[in-house]
Amino acid sequence: MLYINMRPHAPSHHKLFIFVKHLTAKQKATLMRSIASIAESLKAKTEKSIHLHDTLRKDNAQLKLAVSELRRRVEELETQNKQLEEKNRILRIARSVSGENDNNLSLKLKINELVREIDKCIAQLSR
Repeated sequence: MLYINMRPHAPSHHKLFIFVKHLTAKQKATLMRSIASIAESLKAKTEKSIHLHDTLRKDNAQLKLAVSELRRRVEELETQNKQLEEKNRILRIARSVSGENDNNLSLKLKINELVREIDKCIAQLSR
C-alpha cells in the first residue's frame, strides 16, 4: 500500500512523505521505476521548454530588429513624401505663372492693367 501525505504547514523539504512500510520488494521496484519514469519525463519536458524558450527569445530579438528597421523605413518614406509634396506644390505654382493655362493670359492682362493704374497714380502724385 502506498500513502502520500501532503502536510501544508511542514517545511518545504518535508512536504511529501511516501510511506512504503508495507510494500514488497517487487512493489518498491515498481514504485522506483515509476518515479524514475516521471523524473525522465519531467527532465525531457524541462529541456523541451528551455529549448522553446531559447527559440522564442531569438525570434523575439529578430522581430524587434525587423520592427526597428520598418520604423526607420517609414520615417524615411514620410520624409520623402513631404519632399515630393513640396516639389508638387512648387510645380503647381510654376505652371500657373508660366502660361501653360488659358487663365494665365487673363491673369497677365490683369496684372498689366494694375501696373498701368499704379503708374498713373505715381504720375499724378509726382505733379
